[in-house]
Amino acid sequence: MMKNKIFSNGFTIVELVIVIAIMGVLLLIASYQFSRWIRRYNIEKDIRQMQIDLLYAKKMAMNKNITQFFRVDTSDKRTYEVIEDRNRNEQLDSTDCSANNDCIILRYTAKYNLSWSSSDDISFDNRGISNENKTFCIFSNVSPAVDCIVISNTQINIGKIIDQGGGCNASNCEQK
Repeated sequence: MMKNKIFSNGFTIVELVIVIAIMGVLLLIASYQFSRWIRRYNIEKDIRQMQIDLLYAKKMAMNKNITQFFRVDTSDKRTYEVIEDRNRNEQLDSTDCSANNDCIILRYTAKYNLSWSSSDDISFDNRGISNENKTFCIFSNVSPAVDCIVISNTQINIGKIIDQGGGCNASNCEQK
């Protein structure tokens, strides 16, 4: 007599459903972590770009012997500009720019809103010295490596916000 042999060449539908469910859960976890990583990267990129642009404004003030202004657009809180004092009166006014805004040296729009410690523009004189101390911050819940900039009269340093619930000031930014 011959016995019937049953061969299993493959997976059952239950096994496939379980594997797909596990893969779905892993994909969900990975996508959440990836979005946090992207947000953290963009915050760090914005802070580092702002530091580069502030240093550029400082350098241009010294090289051209003309006051440079750093202004944040208060309406959208993400765009900032470096503006040259074309009329050399050491004040940012409407006579600095022609109709085509030729006094704007650079403009950058960050991905996230900026917070700052005072409402005044920053100016760098012909020696590269800032007119005031100021702090810029990007508050978030993703814990980037750098998320604040402290500007003193002679230095521009990046750092990490100590207390996300605290204010945007030099004492709440651990400088690196």
